[in-house]
Amino acid sequence: MTVGQAAAEKYVAEREAMRLKASGVPKHRLYDQEGRTTAAYAGIRQVEGETLVLLKRDEEILVLRVAASVAERLKRVAIGETVTATAKGRVARTKARKI
Repeated sequence: MTVGQAAAEKYVAEREAMRLKASGVPKHRLYDQEGRTTAAYAGIRQVEGETLVLLKRDEEILVLRVAASVAERLKRVAIGETVTATAKGRVARTKARKI
């Protein structure tokens, strides 16, 4: 297990423990998708020096460890904006098609 993976697991465990105590906290889980997925950007968290991106899909939050450079680019993305993520930690804004 890498340091980044351990930080992500710690964050998920903390949020799940909080969810059991308080209503309104969505289910959190590690991002484990193969290929690409589309989700709403839900923010960035720092845990034990590692950068985690939160992605909201349906009623749950997916937690993905990313490089600092990816997090820096995501600071320009609005919360709720649609992004595309890969299992390798690449996250990019999804461009909407104009009709």
